Amino acid sequence: MEESKKQEKVRLLADMIQMMLEYVDNMTFMLTSNDLVLLEDARSKLAEKINHNNAALPVIMALGGNYNDTEDKLKIATLDSIVLLIKSRIDYRETMIKQKSQKAVNEDILRAMGVM
Repeated sequence: MEESKKQEKVRLLADMIQMMLEYVDNMTFMLTSNDLVLLEDARSKLAEKINHNNAALPVIMALGGNYNDTEDKLKIATLDSIVLLIKSRIDYRETMIKQKSQKAVNEDILRAMGVM
């Protein structure tokens, strides 16, 4: 692929990621810590389902069933990624707020000292 086309593709991907992160950031303003606990609880329940079904696998197969836990495992991986992304964006926002606050304090100190 030509270099200019690669750069254009990267810009498009970056724009898509930025839009997704803006959506996630908006979600984080609406979520509470209880919501994150609920998501983590849902993940645990799904993992329990997988463990339960895997424990019953010989019986399921003996009865002619065919249990495949791939889809459930992928759901858990997706949920883990979503929870991690949400927590990361909350941490990012809090860090940016602290940095802006610290910058304002530093500027106030410099103004008070007559440097600015």
